[in-house]
Amino acid sequence: AYGCRSWRKNCQPRAKQAVKRLALTILRWIGLVFLASVQAWTGTGLAMSAGGWKNPPRGVFIEVEGRNQRLVCEGEVRPGEPTIIFDSGAYSAAADWVYLQPEVAKTSRTCSYDLAGMGWSEPSKAPRDPATLARELKALLDAAGEEGPYILVGHSMGGAVALQLAQKRPDLAAGLALLSSGANLGG
Repeated sequence: AYGCRSWRKNCQPRAKQAVKRLALTILRWIGLVFLASVQAWTGTGLAMSAGGWKNPPRGVFIEVEGRNQRLVCEGEVRPGEPTIIFDSGAYSAAADWVYLQPEVAKTSRTCSYDLAGMGWSEPSKAPRDPATLARELKALLDAAGEEGPYILVGHSMGGAVALQLAQKRPDLAAGLALLSSGANLGG
């Protein structure tokens, strides 16, 4: 009824053509995705090298352990009051706090930062575990002259970093706020 009285004569060539068309379609899509990825990657690199970022990053760059790390502090230092430190989750940066930090800075000194290798900060070869990140955060705050005590606000993995710093240096932790954090409070 379909017109395939003999497989070899009528249907086999049609089936081969259909498979070839499908294979070519798949290859075209793979090629398009590859080209779009290359274009986006090189386009971003070219824009960066040409100074394509129109707005410079907020904050300052502080040298910590031989690399530059971005720190964004806002609000006035108020004697006797703790500084609020906003700590982002893994693969995040100070930009996570761009809306909250200025509001809190109206009444308190606040700081947020880019983790090493994230945002505008240069990468670190040290392990990316909470203990190392807490040590790096303390070194950044010391290098910037931001004295404790601190209220540590940690989101996601930033909560584990904040908890680690509070446990290692309880004299510096005036408070601890964990936001959607998996930090182990059990010890």
